[in-house]
Amino acid sequence: MRLPCIVVLCLACAPTHALAQSPSFSPTSIPSVSDARGVVSADLNRDGWPDLATANGPRDTVTVLLNRGVSGGFHPPNEIPVGDGPFDIDAGDFDRDGNVDLMVTTPDELQITILLMNTSGAVRSRIVFPAGGDSRGARLADVTGDGWLDLVYSVFSSNSVFIVPNMNRAATSNV
Repeated sequence: MRLPCIVVLCLACAPTHALAQSPSFSPTSIPSVSDARGVVSADLNRDGWPDLATANGPRDTVTVLLNRGVSGGFHPPNEIPVGDGPFDIDAGDFDRDGNVDLMVTTPDELQITILLMNTSGAVRSRIVFPAGGDSRGARLADVTGDGWLDLVYSVFSSNSVFIVPNMNRAATSNV
């Protein structure tokens, strides 16, 4: 008998005005480079502040924007050359060294590039491997449940999704 009373009390206490409000967004523009397609946020230099990285289509680069932290804003962009036509980007610790690394799809070259980063947010090494087609969207997650990052990416020309299990185990063995 108490359950119906609790439900009635909870429903009676719910604010009705919150349901009628529309969300409001006011974006802040951050100077970067032209032709950015994909963006990811991660602490690339291990200072506790979220940094940004973009995949820049026709420029064939990845741009890293390190957060200035409490002083506000971002440091000037650092452009890193990668393969032709970078499309999507994601972040994860591929080699389990504690640094966040970047993965970028380069569909014009039918490849995926892993940028192994150092503690200052700069590239210390790169791994390039064939993607089996023109890779577009890509994400890193432990989809196999074994504790290792897996790469999941789409290939536009074949209407397929591919899973590369143990992505960071492969990156660790190639360093």
